[in-house]
Amino acid sequence: NAALNQDLAAAQQAGGEANLQLKRLLQSSSDKERELKEKTAEYDAQSEQLKDALLEAEKRRKELELLTEQLEDCKTQLQQQSLNLQRKEGDLSCMAMELEAKSSTVAKLQ
Repeated sequence: NAALNQDLAAAQQAGGEANLQLKRLLQSSSDKERELKEKTAEYDAQSEQLKDALLEAEKRRKELELLTEQLEDCKTQLQQQSLNLQRKEGDLSCMAMELEAKSSTVAKLQ
């Protein structure tokens, strides 16, 4: 009977220790689950920020493309205006020579 009581006491002690280990494991599991949820929430927030940044970068890229096209159009217009001014300069130069020739003729006739 004493041996049975010792075995029973040992079994109860082992059961109590197993119960404590189980409680620790459950607490640890619960802590890890909470940490995982927090990390997941952080990663989700970062993912949203990255998506927003990517959308903003794409918007700016399109704006830059548009500005580049506008600059190219301005460059083409300036080149055309430069050619027109060169043509007008040539025309004015011809007119100046004609005036000079007429002026010389008038001077000779006087």
